[in-house]
This record gives sequence, C-alpha cells and structure tokens, in this order.
Amino acid sequence: MAEDPGYPEQMFADAVAGLEKLRNGYPRPKPFLGKKNTLPAPPQRRGRGSLPTVWPPSEKQKFLAAIQKYGMNNWEAVIEELPTKSVKQCRQFLSRCKSEGLLPKVRQQQRQEKYLANLMAQATEFKNMIAVLWAPK
Repeated sequence: MAEDPGYPEQMFADAVAGLEKLRNGYPRPKPFLGKKNTLPAPPQRRGRGSLPTVWPPSEKQKFLAAIQKYGMNNWEAVIEELPTKSVKQCRQFLSRCKSEGLLPKVRQQQRQEKYLANLMAQATEFKNMIAVLWAPK
C-alpha cells in the first residue's frame, strides 16, 4: 500500500492556516462561565460519616425531662435516662433545642421551682422565728 503523499502536507497546511486565523484576530472560544457542577449536592454528613441523629418524640420528651431534672451539664445522669444516645448526641440535641426555643420553657420552670423552694424555705424560717417570739415563757 502506498501512502498518499499529499495527506501530511494537507494537514500541515490546515494547521498553518488555523494558526494564521488565530494570529489575525479569529475569535477565541469563550471560557466556560456556568456552574461547574449542575447536579444537586449530596446531603451533608456530620462527624465521622454519620448522618444527623434522629430523635423520636418520646426520646425528646425524656431528654427534656432529664435536663429539667438533672440540669444542663450533668450528662452522665441524662445518658442513664437515654441509653441509646451518646454525650455528643445529647450536646448537639441540646444546642438544637436552644435554637428551636424549647429550652426557655425548661429554664423558666427551673427558675419557678427554685423561686418556690426559696419561698418555702423563707416561710419555714419565718414560722420558726414567730414560734420563738410568741412561745410562752
């Protein structure tokens, strides 16, 4: 088979003509300005590849009751009430509850209980003082 002797020369001539067009102001292709990734982003994973923890309503109620009972920093006692959750999950859920406005109710109830306990203590102190003052001699 004999090669066509004009084929390489034709390719070279086309390449030279293309370079001449570029040199003489032939319009260059515009850069791509669109979005690089048009697909929707996958759901964000938190931590070590785990999805956000789901809290059923029954566990939410247990959590809020445990926070009200033991306080916001007694995680060992809270975890005893919720054996399926870790300390980290409870802390994350606590911050979510704060942002959703669920905790001001708990704090308000705690303040009211402290206030009532203080009033009861003062009432017993006043009762004891009155008993001492009015005791028969």
